[in-house]
Amino acid sequence: MSGAVVTTHSTLMLDGVVSVDSLIAQTLTVATTAQGPLMLEMGVLPDVAAATAATMIMFTSASASAVYIGFGTVRSESSLA
Repeated sequence: MSGAVVTTHSTLMLDGVVSVDSLIAQTLTVATTAQGPLMLEMGVLPDVAAATAATMIMFTSASASAVYIGFGTVRSESSLA
């Protein structure tokens, strides 16, 4: 299956870019969206890149929601109505 394997140098570069992007995304409370096109540019299969990007966005959104609920800034009476 060509395109599913990345080299060690590319993997290290991806790790660095994803780490910086994740820090910026968590600081700004936005979902991480830059990794999808980056993975495509590095030769990852489109299905794999789309699934990975969607999973990262889901976890980022879930963790941001958990932080807001934990700090008590979500009014449950209006959000459940």
